[in-house]
Amino acid sequence: MCRFFCCKSEEKIPCESLLKPFSLACQRSPEYQGHGWGIASLSVNKNFSLYKSVNPIWSEPLNLFGESPLILAHARSAFRDKDITVVNNMPFSVCK
Repeated sequence: MCRFFCCKSEEKIPCESLLKPFSLACQRSPEYQGHGWGIASLSVNKNFSLYKSVNPIWSEPLNLFGESPLILAHARSAFRDKDITVVNNMPFSVCK
């Protein structure tokens, strides 16, 4: 099963300080959650920054995401280890 993390705050919080414990929980999970991950965070100009990767969250540098008052992260556990592509990793974004 995939794992999600969400944090909303009145003040900006360093993303790394929240992603590290999330990353450890994913790495230590009895069910593998290393088929990729993604993060959406609210940027200074009130737009969402989106990052997705097919690598496990625990193998990536987590200090690249700055501070944000709103963070949504997802670690993927692919069904039967299939369709492991960035396109299939959440969070999804629809732009019009």
